[in-house]
Amino acid sequence: MGRAEEFIGGEERARYCHGGYGYLLSRSLLARLQPHLDTCRNDILSVRPDEWLGRCIIDYLGLSCVEVHQEMTYRYFELGKNADPEREDRAQFKNAFTVHPVSEPSLMYRLHKRFSQIELDWTYLQIQQLQVQINNLSELTPEGKVGAIWPIGVNPPFRPKTRFEVINWEYFTDEHIYSCSDSSPKCELRGADRADVSAVLETAVER
Repeated sequence: MGRAEEFIGGEERARYCHGGYGYLLSRSLLARLQPHLDTCRNDILSVRPDEWLGRCIIDYLGLSCVEVHQEMTYRYFELGKNADPEREDRAQFKNAFTVHPVSEPSLMYRLHKRFSQIELDWTYLQIQQLQVQINNLSELTPEGKVGAIWPIGVNPPFRPKTRFEVINWEYFTDEHIYSCSDSSPKCELRGADRADVSAVLETAVER
């Protein structure tokens, strides 16, 4: 699959996939094509790698490049000269698998930025739709709509019911710890605990 192009000067209806827009090749096709690659290299003369590959696939596998296969469309976008990706808002651009031509490295960064923004906007839209669904479904719960937490979709913080569910804080230095098993106010830091603190300190200083 790819952008189907006609061979220059060719009369047949077979097409190859334009290399600039990329193409998709299945693993099974590559496995069938592999035994013929050496023959293609010797028999097919072409200065364009995409035409050479297309000719090899057509001659030995009888397959032509297509843009639609099993209800899937290979979507591509042709970028105009001096075009600004950050201002491009057409659906063909937003849904494209590939964009061509990319004439300079800075354009690739700008394309990446634009498509990242498109993905981010889509994610925020999905979050908003999920929040609306959660808000609507909350009416069916025993607590009703007032039971909906905020922010919607984010679990509420843990609330201990007894003192035994409260997470303890351990205060310590590199030599002593202030929560001892025998209820003493201070005891020596030793064993694995002291080794852990030393390792953390050494890593922090090193970095």
